[in-house]
Amino acid sequence: MILILSLEEDFSTNEVVEWLLHFKIPFVRINWEDKIIIEKIILSENTEFEFSVNGGRLINSKEITAFWYRRGDIKMQGRERFSIKKLEHLLQETLFDEMEVIKDMIYFFLEKNILCIGSFHKRSNNKLIHLMEAKKVGWDIPDTIIGTNYLDFVSFFKKHPSGIIVKPLSRCIFYNEEHLIPDKTEKYFSQFVAELKNDDFKNIAEKYFPSLFQEKINKKFEIRVFFLLGECYSMAIFSQNDDETKVDFRRYNLEKQNYRVPYNLPKNIKKKINTFMKNQGLNTGSLDIILSDEMKYYFLEVNPVGQFGMVSYPCNFNLEKRIAEKLTTIN
Repeated sequence: MILILSLEEDFSTNEVVEWLLHFKIPFVRINWEDKIIIEKIILSENTEFEFSVNGGRLINSKEITAFWYRRGDIKMQGRERFSIKKLEHLLQETLFDEMEVIKDMIYFFLEKNILCIGSFHKRSNNKLIHLMEAKKVGWDIPDTIIGTNYLDFVSFFKKHPSGIIVKPLSRCIFYNEEHLIPDKTEKYFSQFVAELKNDDFKNIAEKYFPSLFQEKINKKFEIRVFFLLGECYSMAIFSQNDDETKVDFRRYNLEKQNYRVPYNLPKNIKKKINTFMKNQGLNTGSLDIILSDEMKYYFLEVNPVGQFGMVSYPCNFNLEKRIAEKLTTIN
């Protein structure tokens, strides 16, 4: 039986599940919204644990043949008789920590003892660490600084007069207007990568929150790579041909979409990707790369739980089926 951990609204998980149903392979999908209750844990040479989902079916670890960590987390709950509503805050925190120990043990067991795609503990994207590690395997990366004051900005801008960009250190925020104004859902707000120009000098404070600046790379095109168990599925995105998307292709132009085609990476770049992903303990993820006008491949970042549908459909890679096959060991 395959165990899947995801989010209820994740469309890509739904697509993989359709293939598992087609193959008639048994699976259990747990969403972050589900309630998990631990029934027992036996620590021995043949460790096993048992849990129930939403007060229903019991699942024993011996039944699990493969684990796919897509997104989310296990929401563990104690039984009703362990209700903590009236306990002090310290006891609440103590009970929470106790459940965290159990949860970490479950993830460790699943990732170390069975076929596993993805990792809960490796789900975060630390851009700074990944940039440093990419450099170690011989990859080109954009010149990068974390600026905190006006002089940092000016010095870096003079170093790269052709342009610099600013981007979030962590993830881009996204929210609907309803989060700010109730009953207003027609607008949404999101962060994007932005290019900074001379006019922006007047808007830079003397001191500011640590911010990620990079040199602007003049590109032939962008490349999105979905990495799955040693294989690279790559797509070229000709975002530079549209003023709306040339800095950040996620500023989608729905009226005139970017031209996207399958792309065959050079062997040396595939080798760097495999080495980099192995060093980071990742067996899947979505990588962003730029091919510059000078024909250099620049690593930008990797998202361990990145979307793969955007690569699968335009390029006919059928990644949803491939993931289902890997989980069922069908070759």
